[in-house]
Amino acid sequence: MKHERRVQKSLGILLCLLMLFSLMTPLAALAEDGDHVHKWIDVEVTVTPTCSTTGEKKCVCDVCGEEKLFPLPEDLSNHVHTVEVGAQESTCTSRGYTAGIQCTDCGNFISGHLIQPYLPHSFTNYTYNNDGKCEVAGTKTAYCDYGCGAKETIVAEGTAKTHQWSDWTVVKEETCTAAGMERRVCALDDSHIQTREIPATGHIDENDDGVCDVCYEKLTAYRCPLCNKYEAIDRSGKSGFVKFFYRTIHFVVHTTLGLFWG
Repeated sequence: MKHERRVQKSLGILLCLLMLFSLMTPLAALAEDGDHVHKWIDVEVTVTPTCSTTGEKKCVCDVCGEEKLFPLPEDLSNHVHTVEVGAQESTCTSRGYTAGIQCTDCGNFISGHLIQPYLPHSFTNYTYNNDGKCEVAGTKTAYCDYGCGAKETIVAEGTAKTHQWSDWTVVKEETCTAAGMERRVCALDDSHIQTREIPATGHIDENDDGVCDVCYEKLTAYRCPLCNKYEAIDRSGKSGFVKFFYRTIHFVVHTTLGLFWG
């Protein structure tokens, strides 16, 4: 019995060794084939990346010496093809910019190209509107030089017109005792009218018969020594004091006018 147990124990140990050996053999083979964690070391850049293309680099495993190519991302700072873009002035509808360098691959500006603010409207070419009036200046209009359609209308200095007056026309005849009136009209604007008074002629009695030669009104005997005209008969019935008062006022007024206006 003891002998059988020893044989069984020996067979069990041998079987375990065989199983262990069978497991180690493939692992050793895999190790020989290089199935391990690579430790890659950069060797060189084979394709340089740019702002619009990816690159490539070669690496080698520090453990097994295997070489392998790895991709490199785009390098946004590496601009290969560039062009100089000139400055553009701003207008009232578009913003300009300064001169700059632009990458033709990615379209970005490397330097310069500072955006400028909008400009106000520019009005320089004014056209007279032919709307000047008597003593009132007309206007002139200009469209924005940048072509945006905006316009400005301002006073056109020096375009006011001078009245073109017609001849004086009598609209009310003067009489011996009442003033008349005459007027004139501007040929440019018939709403512009000027009037002036025609002084009353006063009674005229050249034949000294006591009757006005114009209106045939009977006159009093009193004749003004300054204007040489008779009073009308309507005062003949007044008292002497009233006649004296009116004649005094008449004389004073005529004397005053004579002193100031000759």
